[in-house]
Amino acid sequence: MYRFLIIISFFITVVFGDNFINILEKDCNASKTQSCITLGELYEYQRPKKPQKSLEFYKRACELKDIVGCRKLANIYINGTVKNDYKKALKLFKKACDKNDTISCNNLAWLYENSFGSKKKDYKKAIRLYKKVCRSNQTIGCLNLARIYQQGKGIKKDYKKAIKLYKMACKNKNMQACRDLAIMNIKGIGLKKSYKRGFQLFKKACKNGDKISCIYLAWMYQNGYGVSKNRKIAKKIFEKACLNGNKDACKWLEKSFKKRSKR
Repeated sequence: MYRFLIIISFFITVVFGDNFINILEKDCNASKTQSCITLGELYEYQRPKKPQKSLEFYKRACELKDIVGCRKLANIYINGTVKNDYKKALKLFKKACDKNDTISCNNLAWLYENSFGSKKKDYKKAIRLYKKVCRSNQTIGCLNLARIYQQGKGIKKDYKKAIKLYKMACKNKNMQACRDLAIMNIKGIGLKKSYKRGFQLFKKACKNGDKISCIYLAWMYQNGYGVSKNRKIAKKIFEKACLNGNKDACKWLEKSFKKRSKR
């Protein structure tokens, strides 16, 4: 729904141009934070992009105590839109997380996990926050917590807990979790190796838009892992992924399906 509203805003901007911008700026100056955020998004994503203008309007929304504005301002400081400032991002995510913005809590956990904005990695804080996000039915938190358990970051590896969390997130439509669970199945990490289960999980994730899973799926068709070998289907999947800009798919296509020239 939120993404739909952004698209509508972009459409209105194209049609009505400066008039719409002027209305939003007037509303933003009147402390209507949603207008400030919409302006920030327009300047962040619309071409030509104006990063400083985007930052200005997100900052205005945050100063007006709009938590979404604070989160978007923090994102600006870590995504390369302007010069990265992880310390500012950490403070902003913490501010939003303290107001129970679960997306900000997840992002804050990621900063702690990777020591961005702090002197050293703090897995204890990261785990606590990922658990909070996961309990709030945000599958990204469950996914990140599962990866912590699988890799043993700051704690002892626990494949059983990782698998349980991956399954939970995958069931709730997190396709990255389905992919990670598929990899554990085909490699036999923490459970009995099963190409068949891995294939089904990659197929589900690919069908629902996970591009990396599509590469794995094509590879399984190509080699007959968990499914009858079918190079025709494999090639079709690689070609589609390559056309959509996946460079790895293009390499696989070139390596495995390039016709040999006749001598």
